[in-house]
Amino acid sequence: METRHLPQLAASVDHPETAPAASAELAALATLAAGIAHDVNTLLGVINGHAELAGDGMPAGAPARQHLDQIVRASLRARDLTARLLACAHRQAVEPVVVDAAGLIADTVDMLRASLAPGIALSFHSELEDAAMLTGPGQIEQIVMNLCLNAADAMNGHGRLDIALLATEAPGRCCLTVADNGCGMAPEVQESIFDPFYTTREAGRGLGLSVVRDIVRQLRGEIQVRSKTGAGSRFNIYLPLLAASTHSQEKPTWRTYW
Repeated sequence: METRHLPQLAASVDHPETAPAASAELAALATLAAGIAHDVNTLLGVINGHAELAGDGMPAGAPARQHLDQIVRASLRARDLTARLLACAHRQAVEPVVVDAAGLIADTVDMLRASLAPGIALSFHSELEDAAMLTGPGQIEQIVMNLCLNAADAMNGHGRLDIALLATEAPGRCCLTVADNGCGMAPEVQESIFDPFYTTREAGRGLGLSVVRDIVRQLRGEIQVRSKTGAGSRFNIYLPLLAASTHSQEKPTWRTYW
């Protein structure tokens, strides 16, 4: 598989004479991103509004009602992402909020099912009954979605994708794992997967894992990857919990999607 590594604006660090041009280019990109985010936000409002209107006219148990509810949830998640993009473009601080990570991950996995190939078996397992975290809006969902979509690309339409939220021996920490049985990665690929614009796919943009790493750093967490060519990949993300989070004493519950 061909590996492509696109040029980075960060190269201006090694060439100070190009810094003004790079700074102007970044400012132009920020303006463009803000404009796109604003337009996307408007479209999301239309999608969300029509989905809610359609759902209000259906009985609670109607099969289509469940799909409409997922559309509403997905549009609200997307709205949070565009809000982060706007805040970044305007250099505004993102206000952190307390979230239940287990619930957010479960909802994100529910939404992901429709985006994955039918041949991919998806499961979610949580050992934590209360996984309170302090995060920015949409950050946990973005971690899960980027890792899962990346894993799905590695499985070529067939395989297993297992997500888990686990307790750790370290107090106040949990471990989010995303594991697949796809094609895996060679050691030289693993060295570069978190670099911006690095990709091994012809249609890839190389930003998904870079974004995941940056979010994990913002949350004061740690990310590890274990992979072997032909034997799949496993990402372990260690994140801080708020003091109230507790380990479930009951048998862990699983969600499996086929």
